[in-house]
Amino acid sequence: MLDSLEILTLVEDSVPMHGPFIAEHGLSFLLTGKKNGTVVRGLLDVGQSSDVLSHNMKGLGIRPESIDFLVLSHCHYDHTGGVAKFVASTGKANFPVVAHPALFRPHFKADPVLSSKGIQTGDGREAIEKAGGRLFLSADPFPLAEGLASTGQIPRVTGYEGPGKAFLTLEDGRVTPDSLPDDMGITALV
Repeated sequence: MLDSLEILTLVEDSVPMHGPFIAEHGLSFLLTGKKNGTVVRGLLDVGQSSDVLSHNMKGLGIRPESIDFLVLSHCHYDHTGGVAKFVASTGKANFPVVAHPALFRPHFKADPVLSSKGIQTGDGREAIEKAGGRLFLSADPFPLAEGLASTGQIPRVTGYEGPGKAFLTLEDGRVTPDSLPDDMGITALV
């Protein structure tokens, strides 16, 4: 159990954001947990671009090397954009990156025209590992630090959460609706 947990928004869509910060479509949160005087810091997602994340972190006085882990909530480009560049910016070998095993599947839309909505070029498995990342791919809850864990795969239990017609994937060479199996978050005991 943590003594405290602070969540700080680093990237989101609000325009204008307050002060010298940049807003863009996407999301990134900094979680700072404390337990018996020990501090652990992790990111949930990195937003759409490493430039905006880096700019906002710098404006808040947050150094990438102070981050202990990264959790990717799902494959969308506006949550994973520039992930390899962020991992490299930590300067750490074996920097923990936690995600669902389905994160790297093809994920796309064809409305109004074919476009990739998942992990983009330069942010794939090999790029993350080359940047110093150590991938922990788990559909189950995964321990991040004492008192913090990923939620594991979040089950779809209502009709509006189920596979829609908007997002598609490829399974065994066939186009199918994408049920977003990689949807996950972070849970804390405070």
